[in-house]
Amino acid sequence: MGRLNNGPNGGFSGKAGSFIGYNWKGGSYIRGLPRIKKNRQPTPGQLAARAKFAYLNMWLKKMPDIMAITFRSYSPKMTGMMASYSCNAGNVLGDYPDFQINFPAFMISHGELSGADNPTVSCDDDCTLTYNWEWLSGHQKASSKDACLLLAIIPETGSIYASFESTRYANTARLKIAKEQVGKVAEVYLSFVSFDRLKCSKSQYLGQVVLT
Repeated sequence: MGRLNNGPNGGFSGKAGSFIGYNWKGGSYIRGLPRIKKNRQPTPGQLAARAKFAYLNMWLKKMPDIMAITFRSYSPKMTGMMASYSCNAGNVLGDYPDFQINFPAFMISHGELSGADNPTVSCDDDCTLTYNWEWLSGHQKASSKDACLLLAIIPETGSIYASFESTRYANTARLKIAKEQVGKVAEVYLSFVSFDRLKCSKSQYLGQVVLT
């Protein structure tokens, strides 16, 4: 039995016949119940789609707290994790069951803030990534107080290192990587987040760096 919300002209919640009413992020929605067919085997296409989703989710679920901030403005109807999946669904390469992330196209943030000018990254001998960029104060969608999001993905070990360090005005920041990653290749990203954590820039891929 469903329940009417705000009278006969409002949405309803609960189950009514073959429909389910529910509320999500301030909106009222309705969907039909799925038709259940017993003993139905998934098609090869369905298996591939599920495996692709699981592979991408394996990477995204390593950084849910970051995605909650960096994809906050992507869509008001989505959580950060949902938005990060929507943004990166096309960045999985390969055929089932051999998938890989297209790291140059992979996004760790999305928004309207300005990115970095002439960003570079290098690795010191103590396995620390040093980021450098230029701060040009003429950008309207940027503030000297914007925080830097430094992020490195190590595909070989499945490790992710991230830190909100320094500010846009500093023109430099460092990300410490564990010593056991020496010799591995890091996929490196830079993004900016507003002081109130409500706005982000689109992430910038800075390339691959061999950790030393």
